Amino acid sequence: MRIASLGDLNLDLLFYVDKIPEEGGEEIVKRAKISPGGSAANVAVALAKLGAYSRFIGTIGDDLIGWMLLNELKKLGVDTSCLSVVSYESTGLMVILVTRKERTIIGTRGANKYLKIRNVNQAISNIDALFISGYAFIEGFQRIFAIKVAKEAVKRGIKIFIDASGIFAEKGRSFLEELDIFFEAIFLNHLEFKHMFGDFSVANSYRKYYSKLFIKEGPRGATIYEDGEEIRIPAFEVDVVDTTGAGDVFDASVMYCLLKGFNPREAVIVGNAAAAIKCTRSGGWSSPNLEELKNFLHKRGYETIANRL
Repeated sequence: MRIASLGDLNLDLLFYVDKIPEEGGEEIVKRAKISPGGSAANVAVALAKLGAYSRFIGTIGDDLIGWMLLNELKKLGVDTSCLSVVSYESTGLMVILVTRKERTIIGTRGANKYLKIRNVNQAISNIDALFISGYAFIEGFQRIFAIKVAKEAVKRGIKIFIDASGIFAEKGRSFLEELDIFFEAIFLNHLEFKHMFGDFSVANSYRKYYSKLFIKEGPRGATIYEDGEEIRIPAFEVDVVDTTGAGDVFDASVMYCLLKGFNPREAVIVGNAAAAIKCTRSGGWSSPNLEELKNFLHKRGYETIANRL
């Protein structure tokens, strides 16, 4: 199984707090952590930990943070041959305020906006699927390249998955029409689904742009929308430490399972399990490896699914 992930690579500064202060207010940080992050990078790392061949396509600045992140990706077995370096912008940096229920993010995308690898063939050669973060379609050279890569992938019959992150979803359904790309699956959280489609009747009228929708609903689990049918899969209960990157780990695990031939319901059970494990750990790159995921599913009564992973 060979998957390429296109999008952002950042350094996350995580501050764990009891509550988010109002504008002009203060809040004492209980704990702080520096962690690698970025939606597409989180996905690439999660896939590598599951044992898939994982290629990351992105950009860093020519700075200490960028080179550190590059080395960390290599250590985890991610192919970084399509990671470019620019000297005129800093590496992406995000400040994340984490409470027990949610996280709030503010930061700069920095070098991520300047992705422009000349060799499209190198980026998508010998892969079974391409994951694209929705942010990659928003602005700059990264948008131009993401569209070019996606169009070429479609021609080659490569399955394309997208997480319709924040701004992408807020741009609405017209953005899907403008791109005119068919996605094997679109991942959204429940708010992004409301922004993009509003309800399932509207979503159904845009079926020519996707095969499946996976709607992430946090502690309530996830909903699958395929062929006009809605299927809700409950989440696993765990003691939450940090939700940062949980949605990305879900995306990676669901893609992994779909490409192995699992049906969508089975894939979401695995995705929920992987996200639950990640939520018990700090940082976006704290996803489980394959054995940890199997053990979790065995303990929760999903032996058949675990044995097929």
